[in-house]
Amino acid sequence: MTKIKANRKTLIRWKVYIDRAKMYIGYIQFLMIAFVLLEAYKDTSLGKLIYDHLIISLPIIFLVFILLSLIIGRLDTLFGLRE
Repeated sequence: MTKIKANRKTLIRWKVYIDRAKMYIGYIQFLMIAFVLLEAYKDTSLGKLIYDHLIISLPIIFLVFILLSLIIGRLDTLFGLRE
């Protein structure tokens, strides 16, 4: 087996690449879950309201998701859940 010389900076760089790839996969999963959720509610009164005003409702849903994520992240930091 050949010896592979591992540079510390190279390993850190590749770890960052892998972490970013996982983050992007998470974004794709979120979009798929959001699409399935919207399709499930399509025939309800809430779904009809969302689909009738799609150009307004999608940015609002996206902003609410971002705000909730920020609040959860802040609570995570305050309570030290991931130390």
